[in-house]
Amino acid sequence: MNNNGTKLVRHVGPRSGFHFNYFEIRKQKYICANCGHTAIAEFNDVKPGDHIMRKVKQTAAMELSENVSQKHIAMDNNISTHTVMRQADGLFSYNKTNFHYLPKHIAFDDFKSGKFSESGMSMILIDSTMHRVLDVMRNRGDGALAAYFEQYSVEARRGVQTITIDLFTPYRKMIKALFPNAKMIVDRFGADVKIMDSFFGTARCRYPEKFSKPGFQPKMA
Repeated sequence: MNNNGTKLVRHVGPRSGFHFNYFEIRKQKYICANCGHTAIAEFNDVKPGDHIMRKVKQTAAMELSENVSQKHIAMDNNISTHTVMRQADGLFSYNKTNFHYLPKHIAFDDFKSGKFSESGMSMILIDSTMHRVLDVMRNRGDGALAAYFEQYSVEARRGVQTITIDLFTPYRKMIKALFPNAKMIVDRFGADVKIMDSFFGTARCRYPEKFSKPGFQPKMA
């Protein structure tokens, strides 16, 4: 491959505070002297052929566990709703579930998954100690969750000691039936944080010109 000039490429980077970042990188271009095939140098943090950094997509995937819409996540990370939907779809196919094991301490957290769920809401199962995603359930309905957890062995469910849920979780009856030895912990702080995040996120998306002005100081009531 021979050098064939350079190309200036613009990538969408992670947000800094209330500002969106773009990275312009001049990449080396190559051409094959025999067949004329061309190629361009790759950047480690960006998938070949893409223009969005992996960190941005990872952030969007993490925000799916918050009680906000995919449209809000897209606006918050300066990406399209289709990109957010692809990250949601990737969550469902990534995890390989072991139905013979559950950690002693787990947590449920729902998120808006759009067309990937009949109700538009899905559920994420988390290891509370290691802060690791165990699985993602497409539907969060009471019957769907009961059918899902019934796939786990009785020994695995009996070994669960605590289940952390948010203030609005309606699954207490199902938890008592399937996890006889588990105590429920209500995460009131988590619910408050979601409300505050949703409020400030909506304000930031609705009034971006105010937050982007140099020297802007928000007024606290």
